[in-house]
Amino acid sequence: MVDPEPERRRRFRITGRSLYIAGTVGLVIYLVTGPLAVLLFSSFKRTEGNLPFEAAAPYSLENYADVFMSSSTYATLWNTGVYAAGALILSFGIAISLAWLVERTDVPLRNTIYTLIIASLGIPAIIAGVSWGLLGNPRIGVVNVFLRWLFHLDGREGPFGIFSMRGMIAVQAMTMVPVTFLLITGAFRAMDSSLEEAATVSGASFRQTIQKISLPVLAPALFSAFVYQIVTVVESLDIPLVIGLRGGIPVLSTRVYLELRPVGGLPNYGMASTFSILMLLLALGPLLYYNRLIARADRFGTVTGKSYRHKRYELGKAKPFVLLAAFGY
Repeated sequence: MVDPEPERRRRFRITGRSLYIAGTVGLVIYLVTGPLAVLLFSSFKRTEGNLPFEAAAPYSLENYADVFMSSSTYATLWNTGVYAAGALILSFGIAISLAWLVERTDVPLRNTIYTLIIASLGIPAIIAGVSWGLLGNPRIGVVNVFLRWLFHLDGREGPFGIFSMRGMIAVQAMTMVPVTFLLITGAFRAMDSSLEEAATVSGASFRQTIQKISLPVLAPALFSAFVYQIVTVVESLDIPLVIGLRGGIPVLSTRVYLELRPVGGLPNYGMASTFSILMLLLALGPLLYYNRLIARADRFGTVTGKSYRHKRYELGKAKPFVLLAAFGY
């Protein structure tokens, strides 16, 4: 008869790998569950003049009523949506164009362009916001002073207002381009150009090739970068605080900041937590959709053989203008 005890010991033996996995899972749960539990707890407490864990702070749903029944909340949501959509569209347009130029065309100085794009990652967003706030100041900003001199414009302000929704979108988009470029450039590099060549030989125009071949193949990489960046732009505080708040444009992140650091009085942790829950819900939607997308990743697979090639488009006479535009960024 075989003794089952050794078999049980082998089955439940603790190894270094199992300890590493258990420790990692425990650390992630601690780092995520702890702050989330405090956030939920605080959102159900009235904290005017009190801390969430003090007995004087009663349990209440008034924070949620104040947030969801206030017209200012929906104005803030609208500002957040416009700000996020504008920054995403502009940053992805620039990043996709730069990735295509560097990886799929014969533009000169490709390595230099790549290095300069990545080097801008070293500039914190708060520094970029302060810098553009000084450059685009309506009265004394270098950009506006130069434009007034160049076009002989009257007045002491303008024509470009950095402390506006357009200025906030432009600055945020420029800070997002390097990360977006890094996230999608690998997909452009790995794409088999024979697929596009086959479409061209079949009579497809350049626009049809982009719509029917290139974009579907790049869809998983583009959407993963989109999900990452939409979470980044919704929770970002640097640019909305430096540029948007001065222009009177509140978004969700600045509403949380103002509840925690009011002009007068004590912080309202309950309201700040409720606005944070709203930000969290906005971020969950794209993440859930992305999980559904990668569950069907086989739809985006391509089959290639030993004939894999990486052909670059020839820019021809447009090369100097394209190079100037790339360095202009």
